[in-house]
Amino acid sequence: MTQITSPKKTRKHSGPSRLCADLLRRADQYGKLANRKRSSVSLYIMNDGKSLDAIASGSDLLTRQYERADAELTRLMAALAQAPAAGARASAMQVKPAPRKSLRPAKAKAARQAAKTKR
Repeated sequence: MTQITSPKKTRKHSGPSRLCADLLRRADQYGKLANRKRSSVSLYIMNDGKSLDAIASGSDLLTRQYERADAELTRLMAALAQAPAAGARASAMQVKPAPRKSLRPAKAKAARQAAKTKR
């Protein structure tokens, strides 16, 4: 007797979610104003040059990643808005991404102390 099985139901993303679409729109807007490619903007706000393209093709973000990217993009847009129009590209180059905080500060601190004691 032949057993009939139903095909697996998988949910395919047709595109980015509303929040991710808004992030992509703002990132593209910043790239246009600062005269940057999407990969450069992705590197600035997500520390990875391929992340925004992956989001555009349907990849998803964790909440913490979205919040970091949103905060960094807001900071970069504010710095660009304060720059004079003629030197927008030069001032956008001078704006560096904020340093990332360690997710495990206690372990990092313990590792630094252990390195000091080994010297």
